[in-house]
Amino acid sequence: MPYPLPKPPPGGIKANYPGFIEPAFATSIDKVRVGERWVHEIKFDGYRVQVHLRDAAVKVFTRRGFAERRFSKV
Repeated sequence: MPYPLPKPPPGGIKANYPGFIEPAFATSIDKVRVGERWVHEIKFDGYRVQVHLRDAAVKVFTRRGFAERRFSKV
């Protein structure tokens, strides 16, 4: 890994709960970039959701930030 991040302190860093985080969407390009700084992932068909766990409560959000109830047993 060319740019290692500093190790967080034991127990983590206390911060306010961020809530829904706007996802970054892929950009279509003609040629795939290469090099140590580039990581690629294959997009499989399926759902893209954000799962939040706070105080033993689970919330699932769609990529646009809507609460999703179909995955209540996740």
